[in-house]
Amino acid sequence: MFSAGEVELVGENMLLDRVGPGGLEIGYLTHLGFEGQGFAREATVAMIRLAFDLHGVERVEIHCAPENTGSAAIPARLGFTCEGILARRFRDTGGTTRDLMVWTLFAETYANSSLRETPLQAWDCLGRKVLQA
Repeated sequence: MFSAGEVELVGENMLLDRVGPGGLEIGYLTHLGFEGQGFAREATVAMIRLAFDLHGVERVEIHCAPENTGSAAIPARLGFTCEGILARRFRDTGGTTRDLMVWTLFAETYANSSLRETPLQAWDCLGRKVLQA
């Protein structure tokens, strides 16, 4: 994720193939000093559109620590359903075992949402345009 004018790298947003058949996970990280400015939300909408419109998945998931209210606010605002909190399911970068909150958006819900109308241009890591909608 870059700031306006692509001046600064403000974070990362990615599609991950690790949630089983028919699904993709969205991961995001906003660098310190850029939180709360909408970068992760905007990039997450793009990832949702790529997952459903380009990859044709059945569901998209977002996983986060329950205490990370900023990360949990994004799927909540975008129409995801919190499926639950799994106890002691991941290790953070410091090696501490933490709970994991699982959010899911299914294709049927996406099809009836305003997310589909969000203008989108997306490029891969080599700068090749992969979608414009």
